[in-house]
Amino acid sequence: MICGEFVVSPGRARSSIRPTLGKLFQPEIESLVAARDFAGLRETFSDWPPADIADTLNDLPCEDQVAIFRVLPKAQAADVFEYLSPEEQESLLRSMGQEAAAAILYEMSPDDRTALLEELPPEAVKKLVRLLSPPRSATSPKNSSTIPRERSVG
Repeated sequence: MICGEFVVSPGRARSSIRPTLGKLFQPEIESLVAARDFAGLRETFSDWPPADIADTLNDLPCEDQVAIFRVLPKAQAADVFEYLSPEEQESLLRSMGQEAAAAILYEMSPDDRTALLEELPPEAVKKLVRLLSPPRSATSPKNSSTIPRERSVG
């Protein structure tokens, strides 16, 4: 994730950008993160649009971004994740544990997941695909020499 960097849409002057919810509530959000008030963070973001949460994440240090992302319900986190730029998505996934990253990827829509994978470097794609792939033991029979018996109908 591009931490603390302010991204301006092409063609927009910095002075014409209106403050987002995150900018208005940033001191309170930072206070909740510092106090490790995860229930308060979850409650704060419960009614926020995903785009506003994504904007808020951009204005916070990386470790705070990860903390907030982890307290969001999985479906909401996936929605927020889809509003982040590919660079921000990759950075956030690198900062999270493998289980948390896999949970986000599973919750994403297939089209958004594909778009993310197309934007990432090949090595990052390999790691993410491994997270999404079921373990080999889960897909292969325990004893591959055993032939399944036919069931009799009747």
